[in-house]
Amino acid sequence: MQFFVISPLLIVLLRKKYNNRTDSTEYPNGDRVYGKPYCRIPAYLVGVSVGYVLYRLDKKQLKIPLMAVLLGWCAAVATGLAVIYGLWSTYDGHQVPQGVAVFYNTVARFSWSLAVAWVAFACITGYGGFANTILSWGVWSPLGRLTYGAYLFHPLVLYGIILTWKTEFHLTISNYANLFIAGMVLSYAVAFVMSLLVEGPFMALEKLMLGKTKRE
Repeated sequence: MQFFVISPLLIVLLRKKYNNRTDSTEYPNGDRVYGKPYCRIPAYLVGVSVGYVLYRLDKKQLKIPLMAVLLGWCAAVATGLAVIYGLWSTYDGHQVPQGVAVFYNTVARFSWSLAVAWVAFACITGYGGFANTILSWGVWSPLGRLTYGAYLFHPLVLYGIILTWKTEFHLTISNYANLFIAGMVLSYAVAFVMSLLVEGPFMALEKLMLGKTKRE
């Protein structure tokens, strides 16, 4: 939300630049960086930049060499897999070297956002192929409307699940899978209820107000 507030300033600066142009050593732990908004803004800036590029294209057909498309997809897939499975050894109890942990925490979210940005860019510009077919499947549309609500409420859902445990939680793949499935289903269920109680009525009210404004 904080980034959304300042994004108009970034867009104004980008547009102004476009119009004016002529053709510390202390090791940071997770508590100090995980919840800080400014530690997450690189990923947000990637989204703003891609949106601005797509806006400048304005649905124009973009010609990208096949080799560049293949390299883009290979790089995006490799980057995404590296972010997800790069620290897989930690699940076996291995200690990650401090330098590796610092590097991963520094570039992981930014790298993941670049991979997702390429997927969005390729699909919108007509180079998505089979991935675009899957992502454009109509079954995702209802879930897409609930995604933001699930994002907002999933921490509360996870806290509710974890704080009710009466035994210690062991880091195993099966436990993580169970927690993920339970958290996802409950988060979307809460998002659906809140959509019916809050988002739906307010959207109807907004349409009613805009409709009255147009009739006037």
